[in-house]
Amino acid sequence: MDKMLNTPTLPSIEDLERLAEAGALNLESRSLTKEEKAKALEERRTKAKRNHIGETGERLVQGFLERRFKRQWRKSPVVPRWNGVGFSSTDVDLLGSLGFNSRAARCEVKTTHTDRIAYSSFNKNERRYLAQAVKGNEIAFACLVWLDKQLQFRFMHVIPWVDLLALEQVMSAEYGGKSLKKRDWKRLEPYRIVKEGGRFVFPESHWLSEYLLGDGAHAD
Repeated sequence: MDKMLNTPTLPSIEDLERLAEAGALNLESRSLTKEEKAKALEERRTKAKRNHIGETGERLVQGFLERRFKRQWRKSPVVPRWNGVGFSSTDVDLLGSLGFNSRAARCEVKTTHTDRIAYSSFNKNERRYLAQAVKGNEIAFACLVWLDKQLQFRFMHVIPWVDLLALEQVMSAEYGGKSLKKRDWKRLEPYRIVKEGGRFVFPESHWLSEYLLGDGAHAD
């Protein structure tokens, strides 16, 4: 609290919420200042845009998985946080199955309209859910969706979770890399999926090919 009061930086809504949760601040006991209201409005606009980008990616990936692999995928439910502020996921973004034997699968989707996806965007809960899936012999993977500035699909990388963890460790050891950037796309090439003529296309060498059903085509 003292640190916040001694700095010229305005507290974020999350900071105020944390203080309120700790009983150090009653948000209802005073009105927000003009500056705090402006910052809160900007934060909410940013959060709304971020949520829209995330939902765009999730819908895209869900449609791809269901059409191409002929299995139903569902979004994991969310529940209110214990303090009533916001919601928490109960699992990764998408839950479903792959292959003739309907092997259980979990998919975490990360979507960006920039040229960067931070490893830290996979929070500790998401990492725990994916680790549990690997331990339970489920198919655990991440979909990295890259959009353009108009939020139109460019391409995506669909990568097994264990491969992404290994890449994270390699990049960290090589040059302290904490994000996947444009320069790293070459490393991700084996996991790349593109659209051609409105259809998702990936090569026969892609790891997902093992789980194709029907005619075995590599385009939906």
